[in-house]
Amino acid sequence: MVDKFYDRKKIATPEEAYRTMVMLELKTAESLIAYSNALQYGVVSLRKTFERYFTKKPRPDSAFMMKVFKIANVAEYMESIQPTNIDYLKLQNALKSNTIYPGLTLTETQRIIKLNLERLRWRNKPTAKPM
Repeated sequence: MVDKFYDRKKIATPEEAYRTMVMLELKTAESLIAYSNALQYGVVSLRKTFERYFTKKPRPDSAFMMKVFKIANVAEYMESIQPTNIDYLKLQNALKSNTIYPGLTLTETQRIIKLNLERLRWRNKPTAKPM
């Protein structure tokens, strides 16, 4: 969609330009909401993955999602929603540096690290405020 604005031949009328801008803004907001929810609440459905396993997990509500439309500085918002838990940061670093746990392959190690990162996201308490 962004490419359309750089090629005069791709947008024929002002109405098409406005329609494209609206769609681009909605897709951007949708992506930001999805990323924000995933980072702050996790991406795995506990009930779908573990039939008998239950842990209380916070869920986003519509008020939380509406904050996206009030963000003035996306970079600051993105920084504010990053998990700050020391264990999360250590695991994130281990994943980035391709750490291999003794007796495991790189793939197995990464799978375990990703699982534990997800578990920590379940406990992540959203503190982000609209910018």
